[in-house]
Amino acid sequence: MSGHMLTPATTPPRLITLILLSGAAPLTLNMSLPSLAHIAEDFDASYALVSLSISGYLAMTAVVQLIAGPLSDRLGRRPVMLFVLSLFTLASIGCTLAPNVTLFLIFRMLQAGMISGYAISLAVTRDILGDSGAAKRIAQIGMAMAIVPMVGPVFGGMLDTLFGWRSGFMLYTAIGIGLLILAYLDMGETRAHAATRLPALGLLKLPAFWAPTISVAFSVGGFFTFVSIAPLAATNAYGLNGAELGVLIGSITIGFAIGNWIVSRARRAPEVLMVMGRISTCVGIALSTLVLITGLPGAITFFAPMLLVGFGNGLTIPSANASLLAAAPGRAGGAAGLSGAMTVGAGAAITGLAGALASPETARADMLAMMTVISAIALLAALANLRIVRRHRAAG
Repeated sequence: MSGHMLTPATTPPRLITLILLSGAAPLTLNMSLPSLAHIAEDFDASYALVSLSISGYLAMTAVVQLIAGPLSDRLGRRPVMLFVLSLFTLASIGCTLAPNVTLFLIFRMLQAGMISGYAISLAVTRDILGDSGAAKRIAQIGMAMAIVPMVGPVFGGMLDTLFGWRSGFMLYTAIGIGLLILAYLDMGETRAHAATRLPALGLLKLPAFWAPTISVAFSVGGFFTFVSIAPLAATNAYGLNGAELGVLIGSITIGFAIGNWIVSRARRAPEVLMVMGRISTCVGIALSTLVLITGLPGAITFFAPMLLVGFGNGLTIPSANASLLAAAPGRAGGAAGLSGAMTVGAGAAITGLAGALASPETARADMLAMMTVISAIALLAALANLRIVRRHRAAG
């Protein structure tokens, strides 16, 4: 390879680079799920302790986003991205070679830096395209990310079965090295100016930040409620096996991908698409509720309307992300990081609440009741955002 080919990038990254950097975040979370039992057995540790590699990882992603987003505003997108990719790669090596569960969990927490790939990619998109094109580009990234939660655990399970659990972390190491090289060669700096001295938490004073952030957080919370309670509902009410359950749960992800595809081609403003997405979600929940009340038989009849829930999230999330980034154009990294941290926190709280409230006998009704409340909050936030944006435009 010639020296010219190793020249650091000075131009904005291509779409494929942003997709890969963003998609690595969910892959790092869920590819190791099938290996948890074998990791616990290998380290002679309890399953609950090893499960911290998931719950603790999620908690760390919130912390990382609070730090990495504002740092990218201050220091630049490129240096922060290169640093977190280097840290992720070293942490992956540490997980692969860890001799005990303590060191494994420490290095696993350091892997959480990979979430910066998504937050910084949102900021880069805002830097490049401004307000008008950000939603479409974010939706294109979202379409690709919708695939990762479906294929990650499957691939991770295959690696675990064939080569043992450490092979998955060897793959993480290879991914880290590959992304580090890619970012070095194809991610020039996109931040035009250093951020103002307004702290990232100062964004909390902006209603234009709060409204889309609440809509995103509760949209994701509705999805977490579904995936938390749907297995219980499907097993007890319909006696489904694991494969059948996987297909039904996957349906909401298909709807999400379709929603992102429409946003990537839509001409409507992001704030309008947000409201349309929340209405779609509420309609889907209402249809499933109608099926439950009328006693119509069949799992497909009950779960099919969930496609509208996923579709609504696909319309909402990229549009809301574009709106919240527009609320503080000089703090796009901080806005992405703070919103991401709040979304993770809300998702964790809602998931815990769903697990505590749902019972096997009433799981379907419990799921729909929680999703109704959560989706109503997200819809109200989307309507508030629409009003805020229109008022701002009218003011000039």
